[in-house]
Amino acid sequence: TGYETVAYFSKFSGWFGGQVYWDSRSPGFDTNDLGFMNRADRIQSGAHVYAQIQQPWALARRSGFNVNVWSHWNFDRINLKKGINFNNWHELKNYWWFNFGISRDFEAMDDLVTRGGPVMANPASIWYWSNLSTDSRKRISGGVSSFGSRAQAGRSWARNVNVWATIRPASYVQIDLSPGYSTEKNFAQWVTNVDTDGDGRNDRFVFGELRSQVLDITARATVSFTPDLSLQFYMQPFVAAGDYGAIKALARPASYEFIPYAGLNFNPDFHRRSLRSNMVMRWEYRPGSTLFLVWSQSRSASSPDPSFRPWQSLGDSLSDDGSNIFLVKMSYWLNM
Repeated sequence: TGYETVAYFSKFSGWFGGQVYWDSRSPGFDTNDLGFMNRADRIQSGAHVYAQIQQPWALARRSGFNVNVWSHWNFDRINLKKGINFNNWHELKNYWWFNFGISRDFEAMDDLVTRGGPVMANPASIWYWSNLSTDSRKRISGGVSSFGSRAQAGRSWARNVNVWATIRPASYVQIDLSPGYSTEKNFAQWVTNVDTDGDGRNDRFVFGELRSQVLDITARATVSFTPDLSLQFYMQPFVAAGDYGAIKALARPASYEFIPYAGLNFNPDFHRRSLRSNMVMRWEYRPGSTLFLVWSQSRSASSPDPSFRPWQSLGDSLSDDGSNIFLVKMSYWLNM
């Protein structure tokens, strides 16, 4: 019942180029049966300009510089997003990589944050990131990335750091380890909607100030015994805790103003942990024909206690209730 229109004008060759684009999805457009679409009822337009230094120069072997601008609207002509970004990347002379960027989102509206309620103002914010990685050709390589954001004169902010390492003890073995930690303060995190007058329609849109912390550790290992036989292992323990305060309700539509709300009848604080792991053996027993043996494990637990105890929680995740799945998949190529 809907439609999408897309137009791109691009130049991606040479040292200078860019793109101008338009993409609109009507409110009735839905392709989720074919894949994943985050939303419809959106019109987005923008432009991207880049310049590259493709020969070694004083600081790097190669470099690139980019500027982006964007604007999003819905079909009610409400401006959902507008911003500008500058970022750059460099392949250093020792084959390390470095990039960083900074973006500015200007004040706009958010038509989804109240979960079916009225639009709400989305204050201006600034966000930034950087990445540094070592020479990936080496037997041991790694890197670090960071991200941060700030809005409403510091009433909302977020910080994240990830480190990773890749180890190749032998030509047929690779081990990847990537821990990450993030912390955030959100001045207005949605909690629930309430129908206070009993008419069947929500008239209070409740938010709270959320302080949250997240720790995850991702580990992967691959062993290739032969070109046709390999074993892969993946594991990710995850811990998240959130503490809500200053419960409040949106004062009026299209604003970022709130009034105290004392009618919340549940505790939104949370402490969640999970452990996901799987092991896959792949054997190509003849060209085009493959046998997979899979073991997948999933464990999780949650509570309303917002205390952040990362190392204890990571240990506890190993013994939480969960499920194990064993799977055999076989394919046979018919050379017809």
